[in-house]
Amino acid sequence: MSTGKAGPSCARPLRRGAYGTLGVAETFSSADLDSRMPRLLENEGTVWFPFAIHKGLESRVDGWLSGVRARVRYGALCPASQRDLCGIVDEMRLVKDAHEQDTMRRVAQISAEAHIRAMRTSARMLREGRDVREYHLDAELLHAFRQGGSQYPAYGSIVAAGATACCTTAPTPRRCATASWC
Repeated sequence: MSTGKAGPSCARPLRRGAYGTLGVAETFSSADLDSRMPRLLENEGTVWFPFAIHKGLESRVDGWLSGVRARVRYGALCPASQRDLCGIVDEMRLVKDAHEQDTMRRVAQISAEAHIRAMRTSARMLREGRDVREYHLDAELLHAFRQGGSQYPAYGSIVAAGATACCTTAPTPRRCATASWC
């Protein structure tokens, strides 16, 4: 939702001085969204939001606009149009500036290092005859992500062993029985 008046509810980075970087004037808790949006939408020409992506969002926007329409008799102007944000955001996803490309390279490097760490650790543990479980490998991945400076992985890892390793599942206590695959 873009109105030019409000920013994301990611207040922590904004408190660190990122207001200028992100181009927002103020932030609010997402818990206050429904009560604040009608006022934020007042006197705006267009409401931009992703159409048909988030179930129930169009109904929420309609509710917010109803709140603005209720204030028209007091001089508030209701946005005259609603536009789909997806076209703009989709283009931004395709075209990356130098900073975004550098970030993506760093993320790929962190991910590669994490997977190498998990493989090396599992191989070492198996050679030592230690018990290695799927969740041990997942923990190694997460540890390496954090050590590399990532708050969390970009995608959830699938760690699997045994006859059903080709089935995508979350890590289980299943035992990794052999070092032959390491």
